[in-house]
Amino acid sequence: MGYSGPGCGILSLQAYGVSGNLLWKVEQKSMTAFACAKVSVKGKRHWYKAGEHTGFVALSDDSAWIIRTNGDLYLQTGLSVERPCARSVKVESPCVFSQVCVRAGVVWALSEHKALFYREGLSSFCSEGDGWKYDTVSEAQGLELICVALGDGGTAWALDTSGSLWFRTGLCASRPQGEDDHWWQISISDYVVFDQGSLFQTLLQATQSVATVTRAPVERVVAFLSQYSQCQPSLVSANAGGVWVASGRNQLHLARGSLVGTFWQNVVPRGTVSATRWTFITSSSVPHREAEVELSHLSACRDALWGLDSHGRVSIRTLSPSCPSGLHWTPLDLSQLGNVRLVSVSCGSQNVWAVDSRGVVYFRLVSIQTSPNDRLLWALDNRGCVFVRTGLSDEMPVGTGWELVPGLAVSQLVLSCRTAWVRCVNGELARRYGISERNPAGDYWKKIPGNANWFTVTPEDELWAVTLVGGLSRRLTKLLPQTPSRPRSSSPALGGDDIDEEWELI
Repeated sequence: MGYSGPGCGILSLQAYGVSGNLLWKVEQKSMTAFACAKVSVKGKRHWYKAGEHTGFVALSDDSAWIIRTNGDLYLQTGLSVERPCARSVKVESPCVFSQVCVRAGVVWALSEHKALFYREGLSSFCSEGDGWKYDTVSEAQGLELICVALGDGGTAWALDTSGSLWFRTGLCASRPQGEDDHWWQISISDYVVFDQGSLFQTLLQATQSVATVTRAPVERVVAFLSQYSQCQPSLVSANAGGVWVASGRNQLHLARGSLVGTFWQNVVPRGTVSATRWTFITSSSVPHREAEVELSHLSACRDALWGLDSHGRVSIRTLSPSCPSGLHWTPLDLSQLGNVRLVSVSCGSQNVWAVDSRGVVYFRLVSIQTSPNDRLLWALDNRGCVFVRTGLSDEMPVGTGWELVPGLAVSQLVLSCRTAWVRCVNGELARRYGISERNPAGDYWKKIPGNANWFTVTPEDELWAVTLVGGLSRRLTKLLPQTPSRPRSSSPALGGDDIDEEWELI
């Protein structure tokens, strides 16, 4: 079988050591690896033959991990600028590897069946290590990885078969699997679409700063990668300059700054079992328990919990510091409204908003939400359009007008004290950025990893959701600080979601 993976059709593949001291290339026609000696005074390079039948090379500062075209794994150690190659020693592997990556005493390998392994026992005295260990974290999350990379600061990166980007932290020689017991998902900008194409992947070979993304396997590995050539061929690499992702649409995406990882943690509330299936969830600044009456909506203010049932009737549960769960529900007299049926109710700290089944004539609202501090008032109509109330103030608590917030087709809207979150019609979640007193509509939507059947947000922007299978989960985040090569901002510390992830399309 001929090679048809990334870099197909060019003269050679190149691999670089982390510090740049080592440089190898693999010629495609002969599948022969060559190592470059120290550049002479006249600027000429001399290439030494480093091995035959070479399909893949990963370099550290003093070693080379080699996957041969028949799937065997070999290692060369004791390398330097003066001695760029050495005798290859075979290393036993539990299966055929499609990729190996090495950095700072950590070696990871990905099999042709998408199983991830890491090498134990590596040290400055033992470049080979003791043996391979299967990574159970990836299996527990059900991830099918197609590309892995090791970056600075003990960080590992991976792309899965759906084109999603993940990372783990805390990798070191004594703990090669890292400190995280799960992968954190990174949201790449919405315009990233992984489809077929290889022009940019080919051009990457000539760019040293991203050359590590071209470390591609051959023959046996080709079958593994080429099966995705019609959908999501993708590559990832990380260096001091940032995180690089190459997609099949002749695009290269680069993140130079801080990134926020997301993980949805399954939650089993006390008194329930893991098999419990949930359909609705709400949050507030005060604790509350499930209602004794059958309610379809709940909303809390400082001293009361408001409930709305399917018939449009409102009940109020008075709360206090001495009895935060309240004692009983009291029906609210709605006779002054006439023959109407309320379909949504939302409480702030001082105001309560509601909308009936007829909606507002101009917008036909089906849901209305006010923030716990009464600073935000947003609404959703029956076509999935989002609106924000402008002109809200202490002197004008009802505001002055409605403004359309374009960009997404929405099925659910929730508010924290600072911003708006929505659930799109396909279950995806997004946050509105740039909301301020002068700009109540904000600037743009940004989606986050995850899907839900229903979700809610606390006043402090903590998300809880009902999963697609009816489970209950909450969103955990991890901030991956910007790379040391960039100066750190002197601005006050921000929460994870306040970080504006700087993905660049190159």
